[in-house]
Amino acid sequence: MIETDSLILDKAKFSDWKDMYNHVWSQEESARYMLWNVTTNEEDAKVRMNKTIEFQKNHDTYLVYEKSSGKAIDFLVYNFNG
Repeated sequence: MIETDSLILDKAKFSDWKDMYNHVWSQEESARYMLWNVTTNEEDAKVRMNKTIEFQKNHDTYLVYEKSSGKAIDFLVYNFNG
């Protein structure tokens, strides 16, 4: 976990699926310039969250949480090619 004054970066929990669906994955504007596709329904969001959790086990990726509300508001992929 990484913490700043207003954000927390941490590994995903299944219960985050709805926040991610509502705030990120279902938003066409968020996906427009990214390498991922919009998630169009809640069942697909649950599947996506399970895939995210599995992927995070072996990769430096995190969900971004708003500290004041505790809600998942974005995700971060850390790629250091030093």
